[in-house]
Amino acid sequence: MLNLYLKHSETQLCELKSGFANRNLNLVKNKAHALRGSSANIGLTDLFQEFNNLEQTVESDWLKAEQILNKILEKFAELNTKVSHLSEFGD
Repeated sequence: MLNLYLKHSETQLCELKSGFANRNLNLVKNKAHALRGSSANIGLTDLFQEFNNLEQTVESDWLKAEQILNKILEKFAELNTKVSHLSEFGD
């Protein structure tokens, strides 16, 4: 389940970053909302909260929203690393 989340979220995060690069508010909000929901569904409360913060902040403070995005990307990278290490033990 976690691997599926990571794979799906990777695509969504790329689209989210593209939305930021193009300053596409609707795309950013939609992707943040979708990622918030999928993070909540599998119990990733830290990421859920960050995506929620992003969704709430992006309209009023683009710079702060970019900082939140960077935090999300760091947490996502940490999660990927942890899952990779767990997968090594499973093989």
